[in-house]
Amino acid sequence: MQLSGEQHLAIRQAAADFKRSMEIRSSLNLRVARRVTAILRIGMVSFAVVAVLLIAMIVAFTAKMGDMLVALETMNQQFTSMAGNMTQMRETMETMNTHVALLPIIASETGLMTTAVGSLEGTVGQMAQEVNVIDGGLTHITRDVGQMTGNFRVLEPTVQGIGRNINQMSRPMKMFQQMMPMMP
Repeated sequence: MQLSGEQHLAIRQAAADFKRSMEIRSSLNLRVARRVTAILRIGMVSFAVVAVLLIAMIVAFTAKMGDMLVALETMNQQFTSMAGNMTQMRETMETMNTHVALLPIIASETGLMTTAVGSLEGTVGQMAQEVNVIDGGLTHITRDVGQMTGNFRVLEPTVQGIGRNINQMSRPMKMFQQMMPMMP
């Protein structure tokens, strides 16, 4: 089939337009590829910076691990000692409570003595009034010592629990110290 001159011209124009559109498409693909490459490079550099920062943080953390272990061990020892002291204080308070419990009996006996010696002069009467004041003070002291004993009973298990918690908290640090004994 024979093509006319106009048809040849139309085909050439269509081929030229197709070639131009392919060149435009190729240049757009190249621009997109450059942008994607730039984004990927920035992403990789950012990732590398984050990785370096994480490694620096790990190194700093492990460098202080020994100091943290020493501090935790000291705290553990101090809390254990404190728990022992609290036990002694509680026992002393219970002993005091037992001895102070006798004071109301002594006060009541003193009241009986006051009635028996009521015939003495006014100075003995003044002494009886002072003994009554002391009796009231001793009753308050007895009550306060009883409250203190109860408070120490409540406080002692808490302090012992803190000592156990400190000991448990220091176990992972001891493990890290055993895994990296060359770290300061």
